[in-house]
Amino acid sequence: MFFSLVCSITYRMSREVKEYFEQVSSQWDTLRQGFYGVEVRDAVLAAARILPQDTVLDVGAGTGFLTEGAARKASRVIALDFSESMLGEAETKLGRNVEFKIGDAEHVPLPDASVDVVIGNMMST
Repeated sequence: MFFSLVCSITYRMSREVKEYFEQVSSQWDTLRQGFYGVEVRDAVLAAARILPQDTVLDVGAGTGFLTEGAARKASRVIALDFSESMLGEAETKLGRNVEFKIGDAEHVPLPDASVDVVIGNMMST
């Protein structure tokens, strides 16, 4: 019973979160600035120690805030998000070394050991 209740609550919350990001995708870059700035990206990228030959996976990429910085450092970046609208926004501004995939941290549509570095921001389980 408890497990079923937790699963039901988690599913409802993730559905609500996805719906929220689908709705705000076109304004997210502006909204995000009220939560955190470029210092967060700089700190994540410094901690990740990305090398030029790396393939980087950005989990919960959204509109590409971290992806953009990683793409300046790595040869290949994969932007993963559960919101098609958020990834659509990212696609309009990111370069050719970025690949876009629909998925989430629990369902990564990639083979094991296919990335060198994993980054993420605003993730929860």
